[in-house]
Amino acid sequence: MKGGFMKVISLVNCRAGSVGASGVDRMRHALSGVSLDHAEIVEFDHDNSAEQLKWLQEEQPDLIIVWGGDGTHRSVLDTLGRRTSQLLLLPGGTMNLLTKWLHGGQPWERVLWSVLGSPAPRILPAGRIDGMHFFCAMIAGVPAQLAQVREDVRRGELGRAMQDTGVALGGVRSMHLATSFGADLQHAKGHFPPGNVVGALVGPLARNQRMQVARLELGSTWSALEFAWTSFVSEWRNRPEVSMQSADTLQVETVDGLDIPAMIDGENINPGKTLTVTYVEEAATCLVAAQQR
Repeated sequence: MKGGFMKVISLVNCRAGSVGASGVDRMRHALSGVSLDHAEIVEFDHDNSAEQLKWLQEEQPDLIIVWGGDGTHRSVLDTLGRRTSQLLLLPGGTMNLLTKWLHGGQPWERVLWSVLGSPAPRILPAGRIDGMHFFCAMIAGVPAQLAQVREDVRRGELGRAMQDTGVALGGVRSMHLATSFGADLQHAKGHFPPGNVVGALVGPLARNQRMQVARLELGSTWSALEFAWTSFVSEWRNRPEVSMQSADTLQVETVDGLDIPAMIDGENINPGKTLTVTYVEEAATCLVAAQQR
């Protein structure tokens, strides 16, 4: 099916972890190799992403190729994933949790070739918060701020990293979260000591077909720091302070009346003092190779 699409637009996030400044040129070269020389290549606009995605929707291309990380893919799926199934997501970030799950960890050029050779639709589950969808994970609590520190360091913004670390450590000593989940939000109610985190895992991070709630009772400044450092490079589920539970709904609120630090698929959100997550079984559709379906 290579080259069989009439109108193709490729969205490239040159700031994503493994794309880089030459991303547009690299994409152009790759598309020429699959007979898509006619494709329009657009660099992802971080400052005006909502307007850009609205434009992309209005263009109604036959195929949209998105090269970026989990955050970029979340934005595109949230806007377009229920309006078209012709979305091809290519791994270009640091973690690439979603695309590893979809494409078996193949390099982006190989994903491009294999999916175009034998495309098949794949329906994706998600979690929903205030109309926004996430396709990997939501993290609520102090480590969400510490995750921002990791991003500061990755970008070389050490001064910003120190500032964000100070804010996060202040939260470790003061923030208490309360959670409830289940069909009526009455099951397994619980309060946590300071320095805790609650996560909602879907898709590539869930170990079943539903949403999984992860509750971590970290309890101290140093355990929160250690979790933030190792959470994505170690098997944190095996930690003794972690509890897991399947659920369709999750509510998180702060006992202290503080705003909740939270992230969805690596991007900060501002839910306020309470957030409610709802599991959505069929939230978006994208393309995979037929054998990966």
